[in-house]
Amino acid sequence: MKSQDVDESIAILIKGNPECISDDELMKTADRVLDEAAERLTGVRVD
Repeated sequence: MKSQDVDESIAILIKGNPECISDDELMKTADRVLDEAAERLTGVRVD
């Protein structure tokens, strides 16, 4: 991120290996990441 001059405050850490979790857990993770990304980019919390 530093080499691309990207602000670290927009980084989202996704824990776990998507190849090793169930489809249900993968969808829950995707939903969480999408909500967090939208909040960080817009400053508006999505519930």
